[in-house]
Amino acid sequence: TYQLSLIDGPPGTGKTHLLGWMLIALVLHAHESGKPLRIALSALTHQAIDNALEKISRLLKQFNLKGCPARLIKWGRPNEPTKEDDHFSVETSNDPEEIFSRRYLILGATGYGLYSLFDSRNGHFPPYFDWVALDEASQILVPQAALTMAYGKGNYLLLGDVKQLPPIVLGHNERGNAEPLSPGQKPLKVQKSILEHLSRPSNAENRVRLNVTYRMNRELCRFPSLTWYDGALHPAP
Repeated sequence: TYQLSLIDGPPGTGKTHLLGWMLIALVLHAHESGKPLRIALSALTHQAIDNALEKISRLLKQFNLKGCPARLIKWGRPNEPTKEDDHFSVETSNDPEEIFSRRYLILGATGYGLYSLFDSRNGHFPPYFDWVALDEASQILVPQAALTMAYGKGNYLLLGDVKQLPPIVLGHNERGNAEPLSPGQKPLKVQKSILEHLSRPSNAENRVRLNVTYRMNRELCRFPSLTWYDGALHPAP
């Protein structure tokens, strides 16, 4: 619904499961409307991207969604042959022409992977993807996120949890001889994730917090719920 949607997902609340269904729904809606749809699915690590792609693949297979035309492709590795009847499996590719030929596409790639795909060394950052989804966005620094989001047309979906592991920043970030701050200006906190930066000024209606955890029983859930989630996190029955 919104060009920018933020989803807070405390531990075990099914962020990636929800992400998978949302991307499938976007593709099905576009296909029903006769419009092409290309989605970039990114995260800080390859493992997180692979997990999200595999989750989508499992959902498509489990519910036999043959009407979903999207190809699931992980960018950066040589093509691996897939079975003709295994349409829902995650493919791999390092061939730009194959990527650009897809009318319905969910492409898993890091920001640097997209930089390589579009050969952006010449400063060309084409807005190619209709949607850009960032999983575990609470671990991604603003410059890293910007490198991925630069290839989007303006629709962004960010999922994460600012109460969990933040970005890991090594080294010092003193301002040194930088220009002095103007009155009322606050220093930029470079350690903050893209999700934390966007969460506070954003409108409440385009933010959702998942509040049911499938990982903890009532006794284990009570402490993190009261300590970090305003008592709103509850275990599934």
